[in-house]
Amino acid sequence: MRESKQEKPDGLTVYRDDEGVVVFDYGTQIITLEAARKSNQLHRSLDPKGPEPILVFAESARGVRTELVDYAASEEVTEITAALALVATSKVAEVIGNAYISFHKNPYPTRLFTDACKARAWLKKVAEEQVPRLATAVI
Repeated sequence: MRESKQEKPDGLTVYRDDEGVVVFDYGTQIITLEAARKSNQLHRSLDPKGPEPILVFAESARGVRTELVDYAASEEVTEITAALALVATSKVAEVIGNAYISFHKNPYPTRLFTDACKARAWLKKVAEEQVPRLATAVI
């Protein structure tokens, strides 16, 4: 069962899906510092127990602003973000997303996709790699 928090009228939707991935769907909203802060607040309202994989759907973007880049690397974000998969749903978002990935290295794994299924598969792989392997004790 998915937990959902939605803000209107901007259309931002934030929810944790059945696989434990937190989805930020900005719809046609431009991702600004204010929108990023709102998505973080909504994520926190889902009561994360630690860093979680994040899947972001973005259609609109104006560019990569320094304050947004700094916020993405802040403790406020990093303490609840294990990995970030950006799904560009338009060509403009893809170009700007590639610029973001190329010029900024987040303190958590980050990749850009144009296919949500591939993004989810990557997040699953990253999550599995981050879970410590427990040795099996033989008694």
